[in-house]
Parts: sequence; structure tokens; C-alpha cells
Amino acid sequence: FGIAPSMTNFSLVPYEMMSTGLPLIDFKEGTGSYFLKDGTYFASHLDERDLAKTLANACANPDTISNQVQNGQAFLKTIGWDRTEKDMLAIIANLYANVDVVKS
Repeated sequence: FGIAPSMTNFSLVPYEMMSTGLPLIDFKEGTGSYFLKDGTYFASHLDERDLAKTLANACANPDTISNQVQNGQAFLKTIGWDRTEKDMLAIIANLYANVDVVKS
């Protein structure tokens, strides 16, 4: 298992773990849910009891682990720099949509 806390800024580490075939655990209190698709990772609260429960439940269901890994690797194929560029340009366009810009 790969555990990526993602408590502040989301990094590429969870994607790297997923790309290697590791089942991923991310904490519910972090930012991973904004970037990761449901069904591609295991979510746990940031405490040892819930983490142990999440690990035990996953290990008791090896098919779920396989599905999460496959879903994660399929999800990775849908993201890339092209999409990131489009998303960023859309954000910028939205920010400036109601701004009166003087052209020179």
C-alpha cells in the first residue's frame, strides 16, 4: 500500500504510487478527494484505528484491491498536461470574465 496524506497541497506522489500498481490510501481530512476519482483509492481518517480498519478491510477483500488498482491506472490515462492546461486556462478565463480590461 502507498499512503499519501495530501494534507495541504496535492502532489504527484499519489499518481506515481498508482502508476506503479500500489493500492493507494489517502486521508479524508486532506485534499486528495478533490483530485482523485472515487473508486481509485481507499479513504481513511487520519488516525491509527481508522487506518488499521481500512487496511484490514482492504486485505480481507483482495478483489477490491485489484479493482482499485485497475481503476486508478485507468484514471491516470485520463489526466495529463493537456487537460491541466485546459483547466488552468478555463480558471483564468473565469477570473477575467467580468473584468474590464483596457486594451492598448
